[in-house]
Amino acid sequence: MATSLSLEDLPQAATPARARAIEQGLPVKMLRVLMRTYELGPAELSRMIAPRRTLERRLQSNERLTAEESDRLARLMRVLDLAESIFDDRASAVGWLSAPKRAFDEAAAFDLLKTEAGGRVVEDQLLRLKHGFFA
Repeated sequence: MATSLSLEDLPQAATPARARAIEQGLPVKMLRVLMRTYELGPAELSRMIAPRRTLERRLQSNERLTAEESDRLARLMRVLDLAESIFDDRASAVGWLSAPKRAFDEAAAFDLLKTEAGGRVVEDQLLRLKHGFFA
């Protein structure tokens, strides 16, 4: 049975429903909504999800994302949701995630989101900000 989650639902979705949706491959429309909502283009997303040509092909042909690409998209959405809740503004959240940080060895948070380990490092830094560990 296919699980249908919206862009807004996926970051907070219960683990089984989220896992099923990712394993089945998220619909490319979620990628389109994310691109519009956060004003991210294929160049930025290729740093985190898949090579630019692959993303463009998926967008043109309306192909579902693979499980790996879906996992990366879900991770990006989770981090964007967390950053937006901390900064209270989408543009500020994207700006923070785009800018190089000393805590990330001068890489941008977006550059770390291709892996789960990198995503956890970014989430840890965001949670430190949220709880006032860094001013």
